[in-house]
Amino acid sequence: MWTPVSSTWSDGFGMVLPVLLALVLVPLTSSIKNEEQPLLAKLFLEVLVDVAHVYGTVCRTVLDSEATALNWKLYLMAVPGLLLPCCFINIVFGTWVGWTLLSYYAMFHFAKQPFGLLCLYKARQGERDPFLHQLDYWTCMAGAGLPLLLWHAGEFEGFSWFGGEDEKLVELPSLFRRPLWLLYLLVPGAWLGHSAWKWWSQGKLNVGKLWVMVAHYFTWYMGMCPHHVRSLAFINLFHGFSSSWLVYQVVRTRYSLWMAKSPQSMRWTDHLNCFLVSTPVAYTCFLCLLACSEDLAWDILINQDYIHLVMYTPPPLHGLSRSVMVSLLMLPQLAHYFLDAFIWKMGPQNPGLKDAIIAMAKDSNAKR
Repeated sequence: MWTPVSSTWSDGFGMVLPVLLALVLVPLTSSIKNEEQPLLAKLFLEVLVDVAHVYGTVCRTVLDSEATALNWKLYLMAVPGLLLPCCFINIVFGTWVGWTLLSYYAMFHFAKQPFGLLCLYKARQGERDPFLHQLDYWTCMAGAGLPLLLWHAGEFEGFSWFGGEDEKLVELPSLFRRPLWLLYLLVPGAWLGHSAWKWWSQGKLNVGKLWVMVAHYFTWYMGMCPHHVRSLAFINLFHGFSSSWLVYQVVRTRYSLWMAKSPQSMRWTDHLNCFLVSTPVAYTCFLCLLACSEDLAWDILINQDYIHLVMYTPPPLHGLSRSVMVSLLMLPQLAHYFLDAFIWKMGPQNPGLKDAIIAMAKDSNAKR
């Protein structure tokens, strides 16, 4: 019934620990006012978790020479290809429009990632039922979609995705609230009922899938609150930890297999990538270095919330220069959301991915 993707310890670190950390932070942050965000909370929850996990995509894309050779057009589309429309929107319509559109793209990305995790646990137990696949997918999407619709209907007042310039695109009539709340109870209730029935009638219970679904619903519900630090804790911790964990496990296994099979075909980027995933410390330091560099650029050039504490504050950017700089700094997030829809597909466009997942499953079975 419990079949981990990698190992019990590893899965617990990536899937369970972030939820426990978020729960621990609730009493610790209860005295913090909503409009306040302590530097330590920002550094840990926003920079070292949320922003850092974005750069894990680098290990799955441009640092993998085989993936780059196959997908260089896709990577060009993800960087200069997205930068141009991003600049156009921010310059012509204003950065608040750019932030708003980016927030909706982020919500979609955050809603879909847990289903990818679900699929790993489904594969580990050999689930192939098409009906069950659709049930899992729409139940998972409802875990984020329904609270977001409720937010648009006036619930969860004070919640903001980025807590900055982003705004709601629409306001739904308040009469939608009760039907949405009913669906918010019925959809996961039906899914849990189906899972209980399978356990009772067939003795099958996918504990990993069950945990991801419950954690998905729980973290979104707890995260849709006006308390900015608590919202970051529940939504970002589960998303960022699990994403970083999965990238590390897959890339490390992929290069272990490649080194054993044909190390002579590896290029310098592959050797660098291999070093970065050689230990959790090297991988974490790499992600955190890039994340801190990005956030420092945001604070020096755009936000200027904390930079005055450590150094001279430069004059803020305005007009065209500010719009262009905001577009450039948005690009890592935007490229991550875009590429994440492609880099986890089992197929020739993602060399070594299927072999890595299979090898992780075999290693997990050997340890049980």
